[in-house]
Amino acid sequence: MATRILFRRDTEANWTSNNPTPAQGEIVLVTDTGRLKIGNGTNTFTGLAYFPDTLDAITDKGNTTTNGITVGASTIANTEITNDGIGTPDSSPVAITTSMVVSSGLTVGDHILPSKTEAIDLGSEAFRFRDLFLSGSTINLGGSTISVDGSSIAIKSGSNPIDIKVKSLEIGEGSNKITIRANNRGLPEITGGIAGTRGISTSVDSIALAIALS
Repeated sequence: MATRILFRRDTEANWTSNNPTPAQGEIVLVTDTGRLKIGNGTNTFTGLAYFPDTLDAITDKGNTTTNGITVGASTIANTEITNDGIGTPDSSPVAITTSMVVSSGLTVGDHILPSKTEAIDLGSEAFRFRDLFLSGSTINLGGSTISVDGSSIAIKSGSNPIDIKVKSLEIGEGSNKITIRANNRGLPEITGGIAGTRGISTSVDSIALAIALS
């Protein structure tokens, strides 16, 4: 004849109301949640932690609802683990209280938002991302926007183009390239392969334009 082992069992409400003191090593089962506690002969039911401490509930087929998962120093609070993934019973965000390392790929199905504005970096001086692949939609950079406008890149503040500050500007490539920069007098200087002109000074809209050709 097979031997059956039955745990002492009751509902959460009855365990809490009666609040007995389970004996040392006695396993008690909460029938409506599937949770277990192990007695120590001293603490009453409400004074005992659920077993195991790292996972507050165990049910079959991987479906688990917990008050939190603790692994080492990390805690994932108010967490629900099901066959569909990790979530929370009330659909609130899953909170992880310490740093987390993901050693494989990470796929997200919604926006990635920092917990504080202008306080969190993406990458660091020592650990940089390699490539950034974006659609043609807008990048918002401190209130100004960078976006694809047909075959051009548009940089605007609101709907208005903005000034761009550079030390020099190269246009074209190879022998058809010219470079525009400010000379030591603060005047625009153009260098490059402009056919038929060399060392010419002229004016455009009453502004002296020095052309120094290579």
